[in-house]
Amino acid sequence: MVRQTQPAKKKKQRKALSSARPLDGMVLQTLKLFMRTLMRCGYSSEEVTQQCAAFGRQMRAPDERLPVEGKARQDDWVQILTLWSMDPDYVDAEGQPLALRIRGSAPSIEALLNRVGSHLTSGEVCDQLVTTGVAKRVNGRLVAVAHAPIVFPAGSAEQGAHHLQLLYSVLLNIEHNSAPPDGSRWVERQAICHNFPESALAAFSAAASQRAQIFLQQEDATMHRIATFTPSNGRTVRATVQLSFSAREIDSANHSADSPLGPAPQRLVKSRARKRSARKADQ
Repeated sequence: MVRQTQPAKKKKQRKALSSARPLDGMVLQTLKLFMRTLMRCGYSSEEVTQQCAAFGRQMRAPDERLPVEGKARQDDWVQILTLWSMDPDYVDAEGQPLALRIRGSAPSIEALLNRVGSHLTSGEVCDQLVTTGVAKRVNGRLVAVAHAPIVFPAGSAEQGAHHLQLLYSVLLNIEHNSAPPDGSRWVERQAICHNFPESALAAFSAAASQRAQIFLQQEDATMHRIATFTPSNGRTVRATVQLSFSAREIDSANHSADSPLGPAPQRLVKSRARKRSARKADQ
């Protein structure tokens, strides 16, 4: 096996950098949103900028793999809520979650924590469940609503942590699909409409949230069934299915047909109008 010398590696890196594409408007907006998300999560722009510059100097190989995520994270309580809503030992005959004591042997919050292998305390999990409105304290126990939607207060630390996890998961999906190690791609799909009426955004988002909740309930049940009955051989990963909705204005003047987003809505409408006029003329 022939190894590259240090000068050869540097020459290859310089060649890759010189052939890189310049930053366009979409990239700049993405970077801006990325920075703003981190700042809203409580991180300073100065430190983020310094780290990005450092990573830029270090990350020369596009196939460089990121460190494996640690097993215990601040959102472990979400997995605990899933187990509480689905595990046969934690629901009644009608499938509703049992009222749980916080500490002690199963069924309890502490027992679920031990199953997940989390570093969170029972008190921290209870606070998260109550704060997000999916459980409440009654006579020293926690009472939950099965598959309740998790809604974080705007601007709260919980929302910031959730957005950071969402951003991390999206980027992890992109990282994996750019060079799947075993050839298998992760789910990466979207539904898109280029000329959606702005006046319908609120109503559509509300209705989509309800449909998403039903879909995620099904995915929760499927993943839980697989995790329960499939041998893990000692290796497990954190699998996440998540949905999001976004809307953005399109600048028709700077939005060409060669753009990754496709042609602007106005061009699509005019093109269709010309085709209809041409068909009438042929008749």
